[in-house]
Amino acid sequence: SKEYLVEISAFLLSSFEPNPPVLRINESIFEINEEDVREIMGSPIGEQDIVFVERTDVIKSLANNLTRAKHCYQVTPSDLCKAITANQAVDEEFKLNFIVLLSNALIEGSSTPYVNNNMVQFAGDIDNYNIYNWCRYLIQYLQEQFVV
Repeated sequence: SKEYLVEISAFLLSSFEPNPPVLRINESIFEINEEDVREIMGSPIGEQDIVFVERTDVIKSLANNLTRAKHCYQVTPSDLCKAITANQAVDEEFKLNFIVLLSNALIEGSSTPYVNNNMVQFAGDIDNYNIYNWCRYLIQYLQEQFVV
């Protein structure tokens, strides 16, 4: 059930320690590395790091294409799903919407009803998704979120 998944997620996050990345469960410590992430999530461990560039214009364009939001950061997962299913071509817009939705579901969700649009600023080649180290990115993202 959805409640059970939320409880498991909350438990795992409360057990996470960022440096070095480990899960501390009861008296046991489980180190987390890129291979573990690949095995569990199936994400590629490519040679290149994930790089972002500031692309405010692309974020605004994404919002304008998806919704009549009052603010360019008010795009919901539902808006993205509708755009993906309505798109008849697998073009750049489709791929960008898909990668934003995927990253929100698996890596960097939002605590608001809106999507986290960091992935819109992905500077890589979406057509060659597998050349990037998505496992390292996930670990680094978690580490950054837990810095106090």
